Amino acid sequence: TGSGTANTLNGESNVVIDVNGRMILGGPAGPFSIAGHSPALQLQGTEYNGATLGIINNANDSTGAYLQFSKTRHGSNGGATIVQDNDMVGQLTFTAADGTDATSRVAEIKASVDGTPGSNDTPGRLTFLTTADGAQSTTERMRIDSYGKVGIGVTPTAPFHVKHATTNAVAHFESG
Repeated sequence: TGSGTANTLNGESNVVIDVNGRMILGGPAGPFSIAGHSPALQLQGTEYNGATLGIINNANDSTGAYLQFSKTRHGSNGGATIVQDNDMVGQLTFTAADGTDATSRVAEIKASVDGTPGSNDTPGRLTFLTTADGAQSTTERMRIDSYGKVGIGVTPTAPFHVKHATTNAVAHFESG
């Protein structure tokens, strides 16, 4: 990909919009592909502040700042076609350089639909995944389902359900 418009600071590229409309802040003329993705907006830096994104709400009220993920099945911008059970709504992916590239996943947090959605009814779950030593992909370690049940090492069948990965020992904690 070639670069489009570049804004420079001290002779170095500060903001680049490439020919595909992707914006790169603080990096090279093209996006750095990570885990198979070339993001539409990318922030790069060689020090702490250059690689930090700040979202600040200065309103004189009780609201905070938001980072919002949304999902529809519409197929084009502006639609609101209903999602389906198990659709992923958003994902935070943490990758690290392994000497070859920066696509090795260290951990992930996923938000997914957890049941049959309907009008103003979208059940959800959070899953937390980590990568074991010697592995190349993440494994689900903990889940909070749409009923509020928590499972560690297992899909929960009780309010708090733990299964040890090595010994397969299981503990269920029921509400009393």
